[in-house]
Amino acid sequence: MSATRWLAAAMIAALVAALLWPLAGVAVLAGQRCVLFLPLAQGEPLALTWRHSVAGIEVRDVFTRRGATLYLLKSHTPWLAAGLGEVPGRGRLVGTSGHGLAILDIDEPMAGLPLRVGSTPVDHRLHHRGRVYGLSTEFAGQRLDLGVRNWPRARAWWGCSG
Repeated sequence: MSATRWLAAAMIAALVAALLWPLAGVAVLAGQRCVLFLPLAQGEPLALTWRHSVAGIEVRDVFTRRGATLYLLKSHTPWLAAGLGEVPGRGRLVGTSGHGLAILDIDEPMAGLPLRVGSTPVDHRLHHRGRVYGLSTEFAGQRLDLGVRNWPRARAWWGCSG
């Protein structure tokens, strides 16, 4: 094989490997269909925000990936409304600037996160790398499952549905 052919074959093999090499991140599934894939490096934050359905306050939960597991790290809220608050042995409650509250050091592994998406006023949103992904407009009332997955890079780059 000539050097040119060998180089061309090596470049094609490298391109195929790059496209198929898995990329870890959080997949958002509606049933068995992937509707969103967010690449997530080890320790990188991913936030889920929504408005409390009774009090109307914004709640922000922050997650990260460690290996193949999603971890809930902390939760922020202006005050503790129904269903919110500190659970003994699960993080520590602290005051934040602007008279808010945070539960820090939760560090709870999640096998996955089933999410019943709220209506438009609840406005469930994912925040990742400076972008916001609204879930309530398209998926209100539906169950979505968030979990760590490894996807071929090509599928992650070009979308995960289908």
